[in-house]
Amino acid sequence: MVEKEEAVISEEEAAQYDRQIRLWGLEAQKRLRTSKVLLVGMRGLGAEVAKNLILAGVKGLTLLDHQQVCLTSCHHDILLKVNQICHKHCIKFFAGDVFGYHGYMFADLGEHEFVEEKVKVTKVNQEVEDGPEAKKAKIDPVETILVKKKLQFCQIKDALEIDWRSEKAKCVLKRTPTDFFLLQVLMKFRTDKGRTPSPAAIRRTLICSLQIRNDVLDALGVSPDLCLKILQAIAFLRWRQFVL
Repeated sequence: MVEKEEAVISEEEAAQYDRQIRLWGLEAQKRLRTSKVLLVGMRGLGAEVAKNLILAGVKGLTLLDHQQVCLTSCHHDILLKVNQICHKHCIKFFAGDVFGYHGYMFADLGEHEFVEEKVKVTKVNQEVEDGPEAKKAKIDPVETILVKKKLQFCQIKDALEIDWRSEKAKCVLKRTPTDFFLLQVLMKFRTDKGRTPSPAAIRRTLICSLQIRNDVLDALGVSPDLCLKILQAIAFLRWRQFVL
């Protein structure tokens, strides 16, 4: 769709689109400047067309796609940003990754309502039965009821960036698997180095992992002495893919 109002191209735009103006002329560029495009389908071809339309200088581009959005091999910061956008617009978010034999799965369903089936609890009529046992609630194993519940999911940022300095968190720390911190070290290693740790360069990998481990645990408020198994796990981790 092209708007009727005449577009005014500034000197900066003329310099930016100089090559294509030479190709199809100033009037054509003005029409692009006032054009609004609806692009349906964001697969391989659609993504390339969207890029070219934006670079051409259209006024507006609306993207329409009914497929599920799936990101692969994205960095930690991008993962947090996508989750933040999905959480804001009440879009269900799932994430997961595998590092050798270690992996994780995360789900942010926002405000999730569900129904749970429970066994119905009935009280005994004290006029019929007496005694301490009769005063207790009895459970009928045959009759069940449906209970509606609501659960609020947190974002992946809140799940990872926990301040372990608080007294409540220190109690939970004793029951927290070491893999929770190991995965954060591996995620930061991939973000900083652009790759996963390589067994081909184990000595250099261990030195980098040690520094990253200390940085991660220091940011979380956890003493490195409490998580010595992290470095041991990295040292003996067998990777399925060798990154040279």
